[in-house]
Amino acid sequence: LTENIKFIFGPPGTGKTTEISKHVVNKISSGDSNKILILTPTNNAADVLANRILSLSYEDLYQESWLTRFGSTSDYDLLERGIVSDKDSYVFSEKGNCVFITTIHRFPYEIVNTLNDEIINISDIEWDTIIFDEASMIMLPAIILPLFKRKYKQCIEDESKYTEFIIGGDPLQLPPI
Repeated sequence: LTENIKFIFGPPGTGKTTEISKHVVNKISSGDSNKILILTPTNNAADVLANRILSLSYEDLYQESWLTRFGSTSDYDLLERGIVSDKDSYVFSEKGNCVFITTIHRFPYEIVNTLNDEIINISDIEWDTIIFDEASMIMLPAIILPLFKRKYKQCIEDESKYTEFIIGGDPLQLPPI
């Protein structure tokens, strides 16, 4: 495993999702350009995290410019805010902040367009941080793939640059689905 990994474990209601959301908001408000990928086991978990980030982000941060809830949702508030996208409507930018929330099942194959009209797989984007929320519900191989792919690629290209990984969940809660 990479040395740049953190774990947030605790029983239900202890604030794991809130802690992850605070970490994301602090990174975005730091003034540095951050590319953050958040992977969840279900669309519902992705919606919960997107709403938590929105509730914790500062009013002077224009969330619609950096927060994307990618994939399917039934959350009307997220749809009304205009932060829900799919591969036909989303355009990835290498510059600026980006928080991309989706399900872990999309990591190996999902593609997005870039500003240069190129198509890129989300697993090939150089994410500064990859976060797994509700990790107890994710099968271990699905977590290992992003860990290995990002560490391996960055070690070959630049040994000084590692992706930060955060794994949050309750190992005694729901098993993988």
